[in-house]
Amino acid sequence: MAKFLFSYRVPKDYQPSAETGKAWEAWFESLGQLKASLGSTVVEICAADPAAAQRAAAHLRPIAPTDVLDGFTLAVKVPDKGPAVQQVIRLLDAGAIVPESLAIREPTLDDVFLQLTGHRPDNGAGSASQGSAS
Repeated sequence: MAKFLFSYRVPKDYQPSAETGKAWEAWFESLGQLKASLGSTVVEICAADPAAAQRAAAHLRPIAPTDVLDGFTLAVKVPDKGPAVQQVIRLLDAGAIVPESLAIREPTLDDVFLQLTGHRPDNGAGSASQGSAS
């Protein structure tokens, strides 16, 4: 399924009104607050198989909110990039769980969506298949 992106060139001499500027500031501030509400860091762990992912989640849930995203990948929301990440690694090691990969990142809007709704955003495939069945 092809995704279409569009762009709009803003004229060089464009000056937003004071109301528009305030609206954009409020929008970005609220997005930042939503992302900050999840914690400051997400440790994303890819397990070898779904059973290992579930074992890892069971080991990590006592210290931080942990979501299994796709059966293999976990997102652990920790308060910092230092001691909390070390604790994640220690708990995995104590459980004899060897991740395929481990990444440390900042929360995204997808993380916010997951937190608010309990599921990941639809990638558009469902709506596209409904539209092509005419």
